Amino acid sequence: MPTIKQKTQRRCRIQITVNRDLHMQYLAVKEHAKNLHADIDFSEDFEPWLLSQIEIAELELKKLEEKLATSD
Repeated sequence: MPTIKQKTQRRCRIQITVNRDLHMQYLAVKEHAKNLHADIDFSEDFEPWLLSQIEIAELELKKLEEKLATSD
């Protein structure tokens, strides 16, 4: 669940690609929060998910690396 909180210092940013409908929903809720002088923080849910995806990607890259090393 996203956390609603007052705006604070900036954090690191990343870019993701989503479909148009999801982007429009995001912009609408972002505008709503702006009108209330609030910020929507998805990091509590997103950061653990992203970390798990990074770990999976690293494992897959290691498998690929091993496969390429044995095919030489």
